[in-house]
Amino acid sequence: MSDTLKPFVSILLSSIILLSGIFYSATLSQFFLGNEQTLQFIPILLLSLTFVLCYSFKRYELSYFLLVCLIYYSIYQYYLPSPISFSEFQSSTLLLLCTAFIPFNFIFFRMVNSFFGSKLLLLSVILLLCEVSFTFITLHYQYATVLNVLRAEFLPPFIITVEPVTHLVSILLFISLLIQTIFVISKRENLESSILLLMCGIYYPLFNIQDSSLLCISFSLGGIIVCIGLIIDSFNMAFIDPLTKLPGRRYLEQELKQLGNRYAIAMLDIDHFKKINDNYGHDVGDQVLKMISKRIRKISGGGLATRFGGEEFALIFPDKHLSEVLPHLEQIRNNIENSSFTIRSKPRPRKVPKNNKRKRSNLKNIKVTVSMGVAERDRVNRESEAVQKAADEALYKAKKSGRNKVCY
Repeated sequence: MSDTLKPFVSILLSSIILLSGIFYSATLSQFFLGNEQTLQFIPILLLSLTFVLCYSFKRYELSYFLLVCLIYYSIYQYYLPSPISFSEFQSSTLLLLCTAFIPFNFIFFRMVNSFFGSKLLLLSVILLLCEVSFTFITLHYQYATVLNVLRAEFLPPFIITVEPVTHLVSILLFISLLIQTIFVISKRENLESSILLLMCGIYYPLFNIQDSSLLCISFSLGGIIVCIGLIIDSFNMAFIDPLTKLPGRRYLEQELKQLGNRYAIAMLDIDHFKKINDNYGHDVGDQVLKMISKRIRKISGGGLATRFGGEEFALIFPDKHLSEVLPHLEQIRNNIENSSFTIRSKPRPRKVPKNNKRKRSNLKNIKVTVSMGVAERDRVNRESEAVQKAADEALYKAKKSGRNKVCY
């Protein structure tokens, strides 16, 4: 699957989970009849668990937003409906302030993390203290101006809002969703998609804040979706090579343990890679690695391409004999040999002016070739480590005999 499409597939699957939960919220709440306190406590448990996971993985900005969700969910569920002697003004103001602070906090932590990443924790604590202080002062002294600002109508009349989602809150919701959508498109990470769905999950019940079961289920599903996204993201960090996007060495080790009685392993090494780095720089070397990874990712014959380390790659062919994989390896070797790799003396501009012809003197083509060694499981090499070692020896043979060839 294309790396560009992965976050959008994640959005689609997470959306199905979220929409299904919201659609069947009334049915799900029937399971907790007579025990509503349990249903109300589930989002707190899930959001707290996800908060701990995010904080442990040093996802501080997401940890902060989950903490905000946890705080304001608790206010919605326990504080606002409580029999505390609130005046009508105080109840309305507290509800509107809480609803406005949720998207505002998200916008804040996204902007602060972009410009002041190292000071995020300190600024987050200061912001939360300011919000608490502002809310307390407003409720205590009953500042009508705050309520009037929160209820102000300045959007076109065809935009219908339902309190507590006023015009001001609607704009904050839109801005926060727009920012996160930009992050999803630009970063193309599964976790960013999960955050977008979390936002949708906690924003939706704000339009029907009186439905306690919808509030519980939406916040719960939001926590679950982020938790799943965090697990997927952690898996990618552990098993996927960040440069080439191929499965890494850890993934290879796990795959080798699951191979059956018939398989072949090929080791691939880029010829004269050190010279490329020395002559053109490590940036060009990284580009060569990406180019090679794109070629071997498309290997036929049921092969799985992984990055072994440095300029070396490993290809696994389950249920294949040596004679069956050799044509596919030759095809890959030939494709790489015939591919042109262009080096530019200056960074390529994002947009080339219409009347500006690119100077040919700035372009230089270099030839990139690879050597491969391949071995299969047989009576001599029965363990995967032995097969891999035999493939390494065949690779050394290919390099010693002139490079740009496949040996076994």
